[in-house]
Amino acid sequence: MNRQNTDTAIQIQISLAEALQFDDGDLGANREGRLSENQRARLRQNWYRGLGISFGLIAFGVVAATVFLFLGWRMETVVLTLVGIALTFFNAAVVGLLAQAYLRYRGDTQAGTVIKLEGSASRTLKINERARSAAYFVKIGGQELRVNKPVFNAFHDHGVYCIYRAVISKQILSAEQINP
Repeated sequence: MNRQNTDTAIQIQISLAEALQFDDGDLGANREGRLSENQRARLRQNWYRGLGISFGLIAFGVVAATVFLFLGWRMETVVLTLVGIALTFFNAAVVGLLAQAYLRYRGDTQAGTVIKLEGSASRTLKINERARSAAYFVKIGGQELRVNKPVFNAFHDHGVYCIYRAVISKQILSAEQINP
């Protein structure tokens, strides 16, 4: 077996715990219908990362909109003014997305409960020829879940799984195979 085939075989053998970054304590808490402290911390870390990115986009948008609006006014150019107005709307959209993310984060962590989804798994890979990208989906219990490649590879077709997800964001927190 050459090195490329060996690397692919090793990549496919990644466990669900490694792919989803959970441990036995997390799985135990999820089985009881609640978030573990590690999962709360991970959700909080994701929220802070998104908050930082959003604030960076907002700061850039405010400065850029101000510059374009000023130059449009100063040079009496409609195009620059329209770009400034478009950047202002972009900022409003980013603030709206930030508010949505906050409400999802608070909804997931405040109640601290999880949703259990159980059923046979089937994996689907969807290729977008125009964008030259792949999207990975796992269908369980009649629901199609978009996942990343390591999680996709950790599932086996026709295996029966129990998946635990966050209530509002529907983020997969942990999973276990019921019939190995």
